[in-house]
Amino acid sequence: IQRDINDLNNYNYLLLKQNRDMAEFEDLRKKLVSSITHELKTPLAIISSQVELLQYEYDESKKDYYFSSIMEEIDKMSSLISSILKNSVLENRIQNAERDLTNLSELLNNQLPKYETWLSTKKIRLFSEIQKGCLSYVDPLQIEQAVNNYVMNACRHTHAGGMVTITLKSEPEWFYLSVYNEGEPIPDAEAEHIWTSFYQLKNRVRNDAFTEIGLGLYIVRDITLHHGGTCGVTNKEGGVEFYIRLPKNA
Repeated sequence: IQRDINDLNNYNYLLLKQNRDMAEFEDLRKKLVSSITHELKTPLAIISSQVELLQYEYDESKKDYYFSSIMEEIDKMSSLISSILKNSVLENRIQNAERDLTNLSELLNNQLPKYETWLSTKKIRLFSEIQKGCLSYVDPLQIEQAVNNYVMNACRHTHAGGMVTITLKSEPEWFYLSVYNEGEPIPDAEAEHIWTSFYQLKNRVRNDAFTEIGLGLYIVRDITLHHGGTCGVTNKEGGVEFYIRLPKNA
């Protein structure tokens, strides 16, 4: 009888967990729809107004401006949708990371020109301190995505004229990878919440050219955990540093 009661309790637990998971999934779905709707409303409104103005505009120079503005807003929408799809696909791939012996130093150095381009559009300076010969068994595409998310996050929260620094160094048991940006500190009360999907800080400077829906840091955390590492954030003097620690013998 006791065994049957225990089995019944286990079964009830699984049912409760399943119901809880379904509720969480539904909540995430609603947040996703709400976030996407909110983020797409602005570019759609701008496109609509520009198209309406084109109907009554005969000045060719102004028409060129309207066309350019419309294409800019379309690009923003396209980037947002691509980001959502990439993050969704990535979440499904995280559980099955294909790890190979990867030179993290070379991986980051190869990405620096891309990061410099991203940041230069907002007049942000890029610095790097990358130690040579950092080898670890990782999925290079996932680590690249994690760093991309950190850099984009830094770009969104750095003033024009500010600085972003990418660091990679060897510690006794870990490789320490970080992205530092000059900017406002993260309140202690929000430090844990930023790793939750769809969460966005409300009090830090945001660069509206890089729209996102709060999945970037959530993805970083999942990638790091499935590589046996840790991630976190530290407020520094004059800025914020997001870091990843990857085990050397992963």
